[in-house]
Amino acid sequence: MSEIVRQVTKPGIYRMASADYHADPTPVPSLSSHVAAALVDKTPRHAWALHPRLNSFFQREQKREYDRGSAAHAHLLRSGDEDGIQVFDVDNWNKHDDRRARDLVYERGGIPLLSKQWVEVQRMVEFARIQIRASEWARAFRYGVSERVIVWVENTPAGDVWCRIMVDRLFQGGAVDLDYKTTDGSAAPEVWGNRGLWTIDADMQEAFYRRGLKAAFGRDHTFVFMVQEVAFPYCMSFIALDPAAQKEGDEKAEAAIRLWGEHMAAGDWPGYPGKTAYVGKPSFRTYDWEEKKAGRELSDMAKARAIEMQAPLEERFRG
Repeated sequence: MSEIVRQVTKPGIYRMASADYHADPTPVPSLSSHVAAALVDKTPRHAWALHPRLNSFFQREQKREYDRGSAAHAHLLRSGDEDGIQVFDVDNWNKHDDRRARDLVYERGGIPLLSKQWVEVQRMVEFARIQIRASEWARAFRYGVSERVIVWVENTPAGDVWCRIMVDRLFQGGAVDLDYKTTDGSAAPEVWGNRGLWTIDADMQEAFYRRGLKAAFGRDHTFVFMVQEVAFPYCMSFIALDPAAQKEGDEKAEAAIRLWGEHMAAGDWPGYPGKTAYVGKPSFRTYDWEEKKAGRELSDMAKARAIEMQAPLEERFRG
């Protein structure tokens, strides 16, 4: 498990670079939690578009606003030269040569940072470590290993489905998986747990990862999100799904694996139906129009009343 690999030929637990994992290192196109969420929540065509080995036009999305969170993730979980961070001793990206050098780092799968951004990332990660050490998951993080790739095979009626996950921090001694997230909003459990978690399909990730961990180790694992705010004072919370949410996530993961098997076997990735869909107006839009219509009727009545009152005055002045 200590040797770094680029490709795999059988199920197991591996170390590999993030870029190799995301390129999909398995013998046949495999299912990840991100693609599984698109398959269930959108359409098979959306899932196809997100897969680097199915979509020949695929390009991994790289947004500069993600750099700070990505760098914090790398700095917290990796060490030294393995973090992929390259710091540029400049104040901005205004110069053409600096932008070109930055883009080359992106192309290699690295994370380019301005020197002032690097200072902030280091401070953010130090605050993360302090909060982790003070939490109930301190031992799990301290004695865990980072970014282990688990590959397993699911048997479905349509055939075998290869699946893969990359675990942020794995504590084998206590069967715990810690997953690090950053947010530019609030990390408060009542906020991120009710909004952020669901907008990034974290329920599918949680179920899919627990499934992979059980396939690899033969027992259930606890899955905990470590959510940190990217703004000072970089507060962090620890969030896990309750049994009801886990049950729904398990059902979605099961459905995604079955659908992946079916569409892989058929080579068919449909989008939305080709038939015309006849839709009605949503209730809130109907209410909005009724309010406007009532307001317009009241306005017309007011204008008529004003004209009635104005007429006697005009007659008086003429007289």
